[in-house]
Amino acid sequence: MNEDNDGVCDTVDPDPTDPCVPNNTDADGDGICDTVDPDPADPCNPNSNDEDNDGVC
Repeated sequence: MNEDNDGVCDTVDPDPTDPCVPNNTDADGDGICDTVDPDPADPCNPNSNDEDNDGVC
């Protein structure tokens, strides 16, 4: 999320080496990502929210 609207994502991936956090979700804990980032090139999806789709978090 970018609550202060400065264009910089406030929520950063806590573990960039882990593809499941937070880009992906591993709900069953089997080490296999259940949900994949729909747009890895977009730092706001799903790491941060861009609800109006203007490209700014």
